[in-house]
This record gives sequence, C-alpha cells and structure tokens, in this order.
Amino acid sequence: MERGAGGGPSVPECLGGVSMKKLISILVVFGLLAGVAFAQDEGSWSVGGSGRIGTRVNFLPLENSAGELDVSHATVWADGWDQNRDNVKGSLSVDYRKGGLSAGLGFDQGGGVTGKLSFNGENWQFGAEQNFKKLLGAVSPSDVRDSLWGNFTFQALNGIKLEAAVSRTGQQWWNVTDYFGDTFTHTKWGNNSGTGVGTAFGMGDGLNSASYLLLDVSPMAGLNIGVVVPNVFVYSTAGDDTATADLQSQALQYAVFGAKYADGPLAIGFQFALKGQQATFYDTKWNETNKRDDLRSGIYFGATYQVMPELKAGLEFRGLFGRQSLVNKDGDTVLSIGSDSTDFADIGDDLSLFDGISFKNYDVFGIGAQADFTSGPFGVNVRIRFTENNTATTHSETFYVRVRPYFDLVEGYLRAQLVAELTFKDVVEKQDDSGKNVWTGVMDYVFQPEIYFNFLGTGAGNWDTGLAFRYRWTGPAGYFEPTKGHNTNNFFELVFNWKF
Repeated sequence: MERGAGGGPSVPECLGGVSMKKLISILVVFGLLAGVAFAQDEGSWSVGGSGRIGTRVNFLPLENSAGELDVSHATVWADGWDQNRDNVKGSLSVDYRKGGLSAGLGFDQGGGVTGKLSFNGENWQFGAEQNFKKLLGAVSPSDVRDSLWGNFTFQALNGIKLEAAVSRTGQQWWNVTDYFGDTFTHTKWGNNSGTGVGTAFGMGDGLNSASYLLLDVSPMAGLNIGVVVPNVFVYSTAGDDTATADLQSQALQYAVFGAKYADGPLAIGFQFALKGQQATFYDTKWNETNKRDDLRSGIYFGATYQVMPELKAGLEFRGLFGRQSLVNKDGDTVLSIGSDSTDFADIGDDLSLFDGISFKNYDVFGIGAQADFTSGPFGVNVRIRFTENNTATTHSETFYVRVRPYFDLVEGYLRAQLVAELTFKDVVEKQDDSGKNVWTGVMDYVFQPEIYFNFLGTGAGNWDTGLAFRYRWTGPAGYFEPTKGHNTNNFFELVFNWKF
C-alpha cells in the first residue's frame, strides 16, 4: 500500500478509500435531514450559485526591460480580476433555513465541498465553516478551522458584545475610513499553524490573526468602545495539546483599543494598537537606551462627514511608532530595525566605518483625505495621501493622488469608469564622486479605463450578472536609462459573471 508523508495513506488513497466513505456518509446524512425537513414542511430551502469566466491578455512581453523585442505575440492567461487568481470557476450552494438557523453545503470547482452552519439568536450568534478536504485529511494541515466563532450581546447600557473566535477572517471594528488600507483591527491568518502572531509593520497592518477575544461596549446610541486581543484561542493542527501562545508577548502586547461614533452626517473612528516588543535601541557607544519590554504602537484616526446629499468628505491619520534607524551624516538610512530580532551589533563594533553615524527614531505616519461626489449618472472619487516613511531620514516623503470618475451611459446597465493614480517620491539616481547619494524626484503612474455591463439592468456598476472590461497601464519599470519609461503592467482583462 502506498504511504503518504508521515507514514499515513497517500492523498489519492485517502480520497478513494476510507475518507471517501466518510464523505459519502456525510452527504447521506445531509440527504436524510433534507427528507425529514421536507416531510415536516418546516423551514425553507434555497439553491444558488455563481460562475466566472475570464481572461487576461498581457502585452508587456512584446518588449523586454532593455526595450528590445522579446517575443512576437502577447500572452493570455486566467490570473484573475484584481489578480486574485479566481477568473475561471463555478460554484453551487444549497442552504436550509429555519428561524435563526442556517445550514448548508457549498460546492466550488476551486475549493471542493464546504459545510456551513450558523445561528442568529435574539442576542447571540454562532458560526462555523469547514472544507471537507481538511476534515478528511486530504489537505495538510488537515485540522485548520476555516471558520469558528460566536458572541453574546448583554442587554445592558445600549448593548455589550463579547465575541470569541478561533478563526474569523475579514472582520474590522472602530474604523470609518481605509485610505491606507486595512486598519489595525483587521483579522486575518498569520500562518496555517493554528496561531497567527502579528509582526508585520505596514501602514495597513492588521491583527494578522483570525483568533481573538473581542469586547465591544455601546454606552449610548451611536457610540462603541472596546478592545480586541488576538491569539487568545489556539489549537494544534496535529490534533494534540502542543499549541501554545504566550499570553503576554503574543496576545496582550498586540491588543487594539478602539472607539467609534456615528450619528447623522458625522462618523469618527479611533484605534490605539500595541504592536509587540521593541527591538533593542542603542546609542553611538552601543549602550542600550530602552527596556526590552518597551512596546511599539500604532494610532488610527478617521472621520467622515456628509457635507450635502451629493458630497461626502473624509480625513484619516495613521501613525506607527517604536523603531530606530542608524543613519549617516547625509541623513540616509544605514540600517533599521524591522520587526523583532534585528541587532545593530551585528554590523560590528568598528563604527569608524561609518562617517557621522547616529541613531534616530524611526517613525512612520500618513495623512489622507477623500471626497466622493455623485450627481445623477455622474460621480467622481478623489483621494490624496501623504506618507512619511522614515522621519529619521531625508527624501522619504511620498505624495499620492487618485482620481476615479465614472458615468452611467445607460441607466441601470452600462457604466464607464477611469482610474488614474500618480505617486510622487524621491529615489537615488547615482552617487557623486564623494560617494554621496544624488536624489531625483520621480513619478509612478496608473491609468485604467474600465467598462461594466449589468445584464439584468439592476444597477450600473454592479456586474454580478454581466461583464467587465479594463485596460491597465502602470509604470515606469525604470526611472533612468537604459530602462527609463518602460512599463510594469500593460494588459487588458475581460471577465463574465453569473449569479443566481
């Protein structure tokens, strides 16, 4: 008998043998339940599905980075709208609902068979979802929970919610804007081991964990205050008790505190995020200047206001604090601490190698604003962002502007839209005779015309059942010769959608 990794049955044997029998048994149970439900005439059944067929034609291979002909034709592949590798698939869902209970099966050509269960009570909720491939051991690790969460809402004040999740991705609290990407409360898996510890430090960095404990209190209508702590509930994908997470360094030190107020035309969101321990800071004599348990942190503030029915405006601030840079006399970064373990001492004790070396705080902040205007068939979105990527050094500022107008050519059916983005920044062009960096201002660009057709006429721009076309041109691949002006993207995509 063929054996798989670790001495167990191989995947093909597993799917064709005992595990396939388990799958058949599960489906039989669902069938029996369906018969009983129909016989009692209780609840309701629904069947739905979706399909997507699309392609991308890439023109970039017509020219290599040196401007020479590379191939004599464009390439075609199905990489996915918005590059999500999901362009060619069909799916089917069968659901049963009775009161607050919902149970069902999902069949997806890309992901197999998934079982779903949820309940919405008067003041509590529960949800679970699992791909049968993992239940049957056909996917490694086989014990990862696709979704498992629940909450209780206590009827005190205006509501107190307590939520526990082993795995619930894509959640977000106490935010009203997203001009720099997801905020600090965004939940996602950091890895597939059953625990996800947030160590990334990007402007859009979230919890990096789908496991969390949430407390959200509403003292009055429109106001919510709370805290979310990641990695509180862990488990082992091996099915034993080996999974652990340090309550202090992997959970409490990544907690996020937040508040949100939304009433009438005004909405305000605030988050204060702990981002784990700082790395060791030094002075020029290599003396430690901080305590190892000092924490990095992040701040989010966002506000929106409905100025008039046609116009909505917003403002956002994002800041990240608690790192250190080693810079030279020209203000250029020599070395910076990124996450947890980098040690400046690794570069050696001979600081004479660096002329005018100094240590400075490495903080990051961004300020963004957005306006949305809609009048009849016409609308436009304008977004601007200013980012200071390293306040310790020079030439680290970035300015970004996006203009996204649209016009509904046929009401309910056809929309034309344009996305235009410009990013201004400084880059090193060369070094002068003394070895000093010579900086030059450059511009990155994105131009993307789009067309959306709604076959059912239920709303221009909505193409659940319809098609979309876009051409994307971005660049440049090089700012200076010999690659000056060459594109990084040059393709069009055509995608058909069906939803029923």
